[in-house]
Parts: sequence; C-alpha cells; structure tokens
Amino acid sequence: MPVAGRLPGYHRAARINLYPVADPQSRQARDLASGPVRAAVAQHTPAGTTAHVGGTPAIIADISTAVDHDLRIVFPVAVALVALILLLLLRSLLAPVILMLSVGLGFAATLGVDPTGSRPTEAAGTTSVTSR
Repeated sequence: MPVAGRLPGYHRAARINLYPVADPQSRQARDLASGPVRAAVAQHTPAGTTAHVGGTPAIIADISTAVDHDLRIVFPVAVALVALILLLLLRSLLAPVILMLSVGLGFAATLGVDPTGSRPTEAAGTTSVTSR
C-alpha cells in the first residue's frame, strides 16, 4: 500500500482508484470530480510530482469548462468580427443588425426557444377531444 508522499516500486508513477457512489454521468459526480477530489489530489501531491484526476466525470467537467470558456470569450468575439465584416461589406448600420438578429432568432428557433416566452397549450401534432 502506498505511503503518503512516497511512490511505490519503481518510483515513477502511482495510481489510486476512487469509486464514487454517484452515477458517473451525473452532475453530482462531475461536481465531486472537479471540486473536492481535485482539491484533495492537489493538496496531497508530493513535491516534484504532478497528479491528475481522470475518469468520465472529470472528462465531462473539463469539457464543460472548455464550453463555458468558448461561450463567454470566443462566441462574442466571433459575433463582433462577423458584425464588423457585414458592416464593411454592406456599408450600412441597419442591415448588419437585421441580418445578425434574423440569424440569431433562426438559431434560437432551431433550438426550440420561443422569443415571446409563451408556452404552447397543446403539444405539436396532438388533438384534444372533449366529451359531454
């Protein structure tokens, strides 16, 4: 059994398996892997070594972090560049705004977002029959 601060055998690598009770693809497992487990690993890593947390929850947490970064940084920069290019090509202030709004609303509609915020009373394709 490895002793804290020492690596077993060939002194090059160690592996510690942790099996959480939460479903590996659940939010709870992802929060556990990206929070307390990584903090504990970082705190107990021997000097001069590196430690990594792996597995499905850690991978999903890393992907989520990357996507959040892209949505906060890359997406607004891309929108600004496209708007600038449209502004230069169309030589108008209103046309690029209308084009960007129409593309944004079309994308939102593709995802199922209703810009008015109203909710349908019946599911699409269903009929309601009332008997007396």
